[in-house]
Amino acid sequence: MILETTRLILRPLTLADAETAFYGWIGDAEVAEYVSWLPHHSIENTINWLKEIEWKRDDTGNTAPRDNYIWGFVLKETGELFGSGGLIWEEGCQLYQVGYNIMKSHWNNGYTTEAMKAILLYAVKNLGIKRVAGGHAKENLASANVIEKLGFIYDRDDVTPHVDGVRYFDSREYYLDLEPDEERRARIYPIVLSEYNPEWPEWFTEEKERLIRLIGDDNIVRIMHMGSTSVPGLTSKPTVDILLEIAERTDIESLITALPESEYICLRQQTSPTLDRVMFLKGYADTGFDEKVFHIHVRNPGDWDEMYFRDYLVAHPEAASEYAALKRRLLKDYEHDRDGYTAAKGEFIKEYTDRAKKDARSSLTKNLDKLHTTSLGAERIKHNLSLQTDDVVAWCSDAAKKADVIIGRGKNWYVYRDGAVITVNAHSYTIITAHKINAKVRVMRESDYECLPEFLYQAIFIPEGAGLPPRSIINDPEIFIYIKDFGTQSGDFGVVAEQNDQVVGAAWTRIIPAYGHIDSETPELAISILPEFRGYGIGTKLMKKLFAVLRENGYKQTSLSVQKDNPAVRLYQRLGYKLSGERINHAGHEDYLMIKEL
Repeated sequence: MILETTRLILRPLTLADAETAFYGWIGDAEVAEYVSWLPHHSIENTINWLKEIEWKRDDTGNTAPRDNYIWGFVLKETGELFGSGGLIWEEGCQLYQVGYNIMKSHWNNGYTTEAMKAILLYAVKNLGIKRVAGGHAKENLASANVIEKLGFIYDRDDVTPHVDGVRYFDSREYYLDLEPDEERRARIYPIVLSEYNPEWPEWFTEEKERLIRLIGDDNIVRIMHMGSTSVPGLTSKPTVDILLEIAERTDIESLITALPESEYICLRQQTSPTLDRVMFLKGYADTGFDEKVFHIHVRNPGDWDEMYFRDYLVAHPEAASEYAALKRRLLKDYEHDRDGYTAAKGEFIKEYTDRAKKDARSSLTKNLDKLHTTSLGAERIKHNLSLQTDDVVAWCSDAAKKADVIIGRGKNWYVYRDGAVITVNAHSYTIITAHKINAKVRVMRESDYECLPEFLYQAIFIPEGAGLPPRSIINDPEIFIYIKDFGTQSGDFGVVAEQNDQVVGAAWTRIIPAYGHIDSETPELAISILPEFRGYGIGTKLMKKLFAVLRENGYKQTSLSVQKDNPAVRLYQRLGYKLSGERINHAGHEDYLMIKEL
């Protein structure tokens, strides 16, 4: 097998190379000073060596598996053979080890590094070799330099015996993983399905107690067992998923520090400058899974849907059986593609999560007779809503019957009716509070920038019947540009809507080469409102306030891009936007380009 680099040809050595090899490097004691073999004393030694390393073919004509793969190093420019190197099987470490020697006259030209890079690439692509070893005598600085440039990772110091049985070298040993990290993870951490293990709940309990000790009970709202291992009888990956719901005051940096790096792998998805998600993996050893494996999902209060899905599967065994069958089918295609496996389950999970949420509404409306509140709660609700009746519970019960929407989030239901939102504890049916939706709009502060990733995600239009995209979608460059380093360039202006000190909506502009770009003088507008606060005129308030901000800063017009089937088109037209053109966005959807004169 002949390999080629910028300056070299690498080819198998033949018996015809014996004289050049013997006099050039194999018989040179200075070249062999730091190696474990003896320099050849006769050309017959070299001939015998060349016979040993001869490349052989199997019955199909392919290179037969062998204990070594050695190439001769040839200069392209002159055709001169000046050295050799390759891979030699080491029984002790059960790995191929790199080895190389070249003529003294060609030292310090980078030839060895150049040759070995080509050989290592061939090893992973054609021989399927995943890891190789390397080493050098501590005094051999030239070889140390080659090992470093090839990217080897230090393993340990050692003492290496010389073949003469007398001498020993103080040496350093290294290894190098040749397959890409993603491929290696897919190989050693495959999708594995197991029948239900009754010990999984015990694993959860043990890990829950450990998390409480490490993090502190005052930083935790609750810890719940979720995922398939929490559903009795369900076939599952033997990985215990844990929902770690943290208190709002919990410092995320302190939380990460509290879990030892030796046990927990922290996966942190950062989206300028807000922390979007933190997850910890436990039980991922260098060579594969430990006996007990955990995924710990860190969430803010109420920021989860997984518990709906779990509870639905527990209550509906037929759905759990259908889910198990789906996972078995997917395993055939996605055994080594964890992301693909998760994505392929997404539609099923969304469908049954939505069913569970509808059941949550039904659960409230079927138990209105259980609603109650405290005397203090009743007074607060009467004041907040300016109610004339003293029977606050009856009023809230009637509102729930006629609700515009009921949303279950975290431990509460949120009942929306006629511009008011009523908060009900989902377990005790206690009416906690109620207030009017009367959001106040103000100019965006720098401290508000951390909200932008959430509002960017909420700004994505989801057509009727379509599933929610993964939150990672905002990391796509075409989307992330709308918030990347916001506040650092001209045209970056924003306003937010607050309801009871919570930011519930945002509108902002940027001059960027994005979907609604017109020119360098026209800021493009983006707007987003949390789902439960839509339909109360907040969008209109935000845009009017932002228009005023743009006028104050001397801008003459603003633009935006909106999908044709997005109902928001009518809102934009009412506020003075006019159609300017049509475009196809990166997802292949047809957009209107709209402009408003200020």
